[in-house]
Formats: sequence, C-alpha cells, structure tokens
Amino acid sequence: MNGLRWFLRDQVDEAQAQLHDLLLLPEGDLETRGLEVPSLRLTDLKDDPTVTTAGWSFLQDPRNACILNGRTRWLLNRIRVSKRLKRRFFVDVDRLEWDRRRVSTYIGLAYVFLRRLLLLVHITGG
Repeated sequence: MNGLRWFLRDQVDEAQAQLHDLLLLPEGDLETRGLEVPSLRLTDLKDDPTVTTAGWSFLQDPRNACILNGRTRWLLNRIRVSKRLKRRFFVDVDRLEWDRRRVSTYIGLAYVFLRRLLLLVHITGG
C-alpha cells in the first residue's frame, strides 16, 4: 500500500507543477503563485446537471456571471499584457499574430495535464 501512496504523491506533485506551467506563472517561489492567480470560491459556482446540450458548461450558467466576471479570459489577458508571454506565444508581437507551433505545444501540455488529472480522479474517487 505504501507504493500506491508514494505513486499518488508523485502524481499530485507532477500535476501541481504542470498546472503551474499551464497558468504561465513565473519561476520561483511556488508559495507566491496564489498572488498571481485570481481568487475564486468554487463553492459559490452553480451548475445545472439537467442541461444536456452538447458543449454546455457551468461557465455559461447565468448564475455564475458575477462570480466569473473577468476571470474567464484571465489567462488570455495575461498573455496579451505580458512582454515575456507575448514573445513566447506570438510570431509578431505588434500584430499579436499567434505562433501556431507554440500554441499547439501548449495545448499538448494541457492534454497531458488533463490525463494526469483524470488518473488521479479515477484512482482516488473510490
């Protein structure tokens, strides 16, 4: 059983590191990352499980509009205003022309993170 515990600990550590990278947070003290990311009380979010429309998300639920105000495009805005991130993701920073290869790489990293998250949810979900 200790082997599983260590495996899960390593997976959680790796998932946290991947999320840190996906949020495009600067290197350094991991404890200060909470200052970079906007706060959000997940318990305040509402969802309607009766909506069966393909593509529906709790992000579209009108009851969440005030809670999510300005947060749904936080990462995109972060890229747009940061010189460091502009250089990373745009071919032409003046015209804000995306570097497709780098964006594709970023999306690939997101898939890797989501697979790890799925593994953790599956194993720890009981």
